Amino acid sequence: MGLSQQEVADNLKVSRNTYAKIEKGTSSPTVAMLQKIAERLHTTTEDLMSENQTEISALLPTTYQTIESESKPELIDNGVTFKPEVFRQVLLYILSKVGAKHNVGETVLYKLLYFIDFDYYEKHSTSITGMTYVKNHYGPTPQSAIYDSAINGLLKKGDLAIVMANFYGNKQKRYLPAVDAGVSKLTAEQLQHIDEELARLSDKTAKELSEFSHFDMPWVATKIHDVIDYELTYYRAPMTSVMPEDNEN
Repeated sequence: MGLSQQEVADNLKVSRNTYAKIEKGTSSPTVAMLQKIAERLHTTTEDLMSENQTEISALLPTTYQTIESESKPELIDNGVTFKPEVFRQVLLYILSKVGAKHNVGETVLYKLLYFIDFDYYEKHSTSITGMTYVKNHYGPTPQSAIYDSAINGLLKKGDLAIVMANFYGNKQKRYLPAVDAGVSKLTAEQLQHIDEELARLSDKTAKELSEFSHFDMPWVATKIHDVIDYELTYYRAPMTSVMPEDNEN
């Protein structure tokens, strides 16, 4: 577009040297910075990420370097198993804490569950609920066969109530807990993790969480509609990593 690095840097309110490092890939921008870059270049953050797909793929183990091919990459057996009662308690706990917030519709709930499970896996090599997540265009979502079955079971038991709300002119499907969550299946460490994730993410809109998830390596490195491998959290960039040593860089 004929823009100099200095012009883009001025728009971002950073030094030219800082922006140059982002172009070279030696420094990771924040989500807000990427959004500004996309706006200045009249494109989208998703398009910026897709342009870097080849470079991103090169960082991954051989198993994941064929994500654009016709064949589905073989997933690593990470021993994650869905735990229905744990999922029930986590879901009801989340809803008891943030379900009444005006922004927490079903899409936000999907992303909260994803980050709770995948962030915990990055730190402890295990998922809390064992839910399976798939890559969709607007970010990761729980696998519908498992999620829908679990939700329908909770609705039949009267543990959940569905509320249709209006959020800035759009219909929003929301769940509210009809019973006390109970946390007998959750450890103190897991509860602390969930609380920290809710404090960090629950005020964001569905659009903000979807855009943020598009920078997460597990989503980036997975073919559309395929299952997302938990072990891809080990290849996260500092932007989405929850490991202290990465966030300090």
